[in-house]
Amino acid sequence: MSSREHFTVTAIAYGGEALGRLDSGEVCFLRGALPGEKAEVEITEKKKRFARGKLTKLHDLSPYRIKPACPLAEQCPGCSFQHCTYELELEWKQRQFERFLQKFPGERLPIFPSPSRFGWRNRLKLSCENGKAGYRGFDNTTLIPVEKCLLVSPDINAALQETPIPGEGSLFFRSTPAWCGEIKNFKETYLTEELPGIGRFSVPPAGFFQTNPAVAAELCSRVTAAIKESGAQRMLELFCGTGVFSLAAAAQIKELTSFGMELSQESITAAVHNARQWSLENRCRFQTGDACNYPAKEKYDILLLDPPRSGLAKPLVSKILKSGIPEILYISCGPDTLCRDLQLLSEKYQVTSSGALDMFPCTAHFETFTILSLSK
Repeated sequence: MSSREHFTVTAIAYGGEALGRLDSGEVCFLRGALPGEKAEVEITEKKKRFARGKLTKLHDLSPYRIKPACPLAEQCPGCSFQHCTYELELEWKQRQFERFLQKFPGERLPIFPSPSRFGWRNRLKLSCENGKAGYRGFDNTTLIPVEKCLLVSPDINAALQETPIPGEGSLFFRSTPAWCGEIKNFKETYLTEELPGIGRFSVPPAGFFQTNPAVAAELCSRVTAAIKESGAQRMLELFCGTGVFSLAAAAQIKELTSFGMELSQESITAAVHNARQWSLENRCRFQTGDACNYPAKEKYDILLLDPPRSGLAKPLVSKILKSGIPEILYISCGPDTLCRDLQLLSEKYQVTSSGALDMFPCTAHFETFTILSLSK
């Protein structure tokens, strides 16, 4: 079933789709349009409360519209904002963020922009099929061959050009200040990643490290500043990865001790190694384990959370609510699950401040940093 509709685009929703309202009253989502533009749309899906459509024509083009830098921008699901200026992208990401947190009190900081809109990404994963490498399309099946991706660092694109493409499987590239290439070709135990102005960290070749080092450095600085301002001396860090936040903070705050937990043994081994490299092994301890199993008998002044996009498990939320920890720092790349968790934590905690950081320019995603305090 398909039909043609005309409407004015009014917003950009979280996830990168534009939207407007049909004559029948339903909201219609579509890709490729900007607020203020008049869209002709072929309806491809109709539900009770919303519809989806394919853009066929635009009128009254937005003054913020630009030509996408990448020829694959309309086919590739990775980029949602290449057809507009960076100014407009930041404006709508800020609006989306504020809408998610509208029920919560506290200061809202302006979104922190990425210093570079392109070339910021320090890793690249591609699927391979019939000797071609690329991203999966909107159907999550069709392969879109990619010769270079404008979001990744130039040295990764250069390495891609020199790498033989397998008939099936995948390719995974990483770029660091000291090395760049397909990780299968990396022979050492650790990659050396760097956050500008913060320092260097050892990371397992397939391990997690923030994809945009410049914005990650700002996030790290905010975490350290919040810990310093709180006067905390004993920190619990859950989902600590390779120990970046604990070590960066302890290096600046001489009275701080930290205990970090992470499910990945590989990451914890790297965190312990980093602590030795930073001469902080006496103040920063790390242990493998599920976040829900952190040692509750210990007393902590501050809790740092950096969970996966799925957010916090309910048993962990319950344990935090019973902990009496005075302050929580919550890093999240999923504002929807952040909002859900803040609602659960609001039983005993209130938001004091929150801000978004554009860790992922051109894409639909952004990072957030929220400070909560125990209600008096």
